[in-house]
Amino acid sequence: MSNLVEKHLNLVNDALTKQGISKIDLMKLEYEGFHNYTYLAQINDKKYQVRIKKNFLKEQSNSEKQYYLKDKETLYYDENLLIREWFEGETLENLKLTKEIQVAVLKHLKEFSNKDINVEEFDWFEQKINLKEYSEIIKKFKNKPKILQHGDLALKNILINKQNQVKFIDLEWIRLNFIGFDAATLYKEGFDEKLILENLEITKEEFKDLLFICDTFNNYVYKINYIPKIKEEVKKIQPIESFSKSSYRLNDKIVQFKNDSNLFLIKELGNEDFLAPILYEDEKLILRKWIPEQKFHFCKGNLRRLSTKIKKFHQLPNQQKYIIDQFIFNLYQKFQSNKWVQSINQNIIDKIFMNLKNPQNLVLSHNDLHPGNIIMSNNDGRFKFIDLVNASLNSKYFDLAYLSTNLNLNEDKELHLLKCYDKKSSVEEFYKYKCIVNFYGLLWSLELKDFSMLEVNLSNINKYQQYL
Repeated sequence: MSNLVEKHLNLVNDALTKQGISKIDLMKLEYEGFHNYTYLAQINDKKYQVRIKKNFLKEQSNSEKQYYLKDKETLYYDENLLIREWFEGETLENLKLTKEIQVAVLKHLKEFSNKDINVEEFDWFEQKINLKEYSEIIKKFKNKPKILQHGDLALKNILINKQNQVKFIDLEWIRLNFIGFDAATLYKEGFDEKLILENLEITKEEFKDLLFICDTFNNYVYKINYIPKIKEEVKKIQPIESFSKSSYRLNDKIVQFKNDSNLFLIKELGNEDFLAPILYEDEKLILRKWIPEQKFHFCKGNLRRLSTKIKKFHQLPNQQKYIIDQFIFNLYQKFQSNKWVQSINQNIIDKIFMNLKNPQNLVLSHNDLHPGNIIMSNNDGRFKFIDLVNASLNSKYFDLAYLSTNLNLNEDKELHLLKCYDKKSSVEEFYKYKCIVNFYGLLWSLELKDFSMLEVNLSNINKYQQYL
C-alpha cells in the first residue's frame, strides 16, 4: 500500500469512527483528477465510492453539500470527503456513443435537472467577462426557468450500466441555471446535436447562442483558474512519447506547447469530427481532451477511410502561410555537416530546395502524419488527427507521402491511398514528395536524436530522386 493510499485510508476511517460507522475493509485508487482522488471501498461487503478532495482549486460553493444532504445513497459527506454507494457501470469515455446511450443520458439529464435542491445560482459573470455579445446573449435567457445544472458533464463524469441506467458523478459545480450549459458540454463531448435538441427541447438558434456563451465562459475559467496551475503540474511529469516531445498527459487532458514557428489557433479550424476537441488554446499552449482510442490496422479499408479524412482536412478554410521550406532549410543548416546529410548528393539537395521554393497544389497540411498522430476514437469510431502544432500550407502530396513513408506501405497500398484520396492524383508528384519528405524525415530524426529511420530515409531519397 502506498503512503498516499494509507494516509487516505486513515483519514476515511477516522471520519467514519466519529460517526459510529464500521471501518473500511478495502480501498483501491480508481482515478486521480484535477480536483479529487476517487477510490473504490468496501464496508461490510458493500461497495462505496470514496472521493477525497485535492487543493487544486479553492472550493467555490457549498451547493454540492446541499445535494448530498438529500441524497439517500450518501453515507458520509464533509468539505473534504464523500462516501456514497458505488454504482456498477462504465464511464462513457470508454464506450461508443450509440444513439441508445445518448438518449438514455439525455433522459437522465432531464430528470436530474428537475430535482428540487436548494443550491446557489450560476454566475455567468464570475470571471469578470466584459464582452458585449456575451452579455447580450445572456439577456435573452434571463427570464428562462432555472433548473439544476451539473456543470461538468464530461464523459468521465457519466456512468452507465448494461441496462442503460445512468448516474452522474462529481457534482462540485452544480448550480441553478437556465437550460443548456450541460447540453453544450455534451455536444462538445461528441453527442449528436439533433438528439440534444429533440430531447431537451432547445431550438437551433438557442443552441447556437448557448455554445457561444459556454465556450466564452469556459475559456475564461481555464485562462484564469487552470492554465497557470497546469503549467506548474507539467513540470513534474515526462512528455508523452511522440515525435514532437511537446505533449503531456494530465489525467483526462492533454497539454501541448506550440513551437515558435507556427502560432495559429487550431480551434479556429472548427469542430470537425476528425479533430480532437480543444478545451483551451492561446498562442503558446493547447489544452485538449485525452481521447481513449481503439486499436486498428492500416488495411486497405482503413486507408480508404483515412484518405477521405485527410482530404477533408486539406479542404478546411484557413489563413495559414507556407513556411515548411524555411523550416526544413533551418534544419539543413543545423545538420549539413552531419555524416548522414553529407552522404546525400548535393545536386539532390539543391533540387529538393528548388521544389520547396515553388510549391504547387497548396492546402492546409498536417505536416506530421505518422501512426502516433492518427487515432481511432472509442466514442465514435472515427479517425482523429492530433498534434497539429506544425500544420501550415503545403502541397497536398506532402501528407500523403509522409504518411506512406512512416507506415512503410508497399507500392500497392500507397497507390491505393493516393487514388482513394483523388483518382486524378499525380503518381509522379507523389513520388517527388516521397523524396522530399524522406529528406525532411532524416533531418527531423537527427533533431530528435531518433536514428531508427535514417537508413530508410536515405534509401528512399535515392530511390525517388529521379522525380525531382
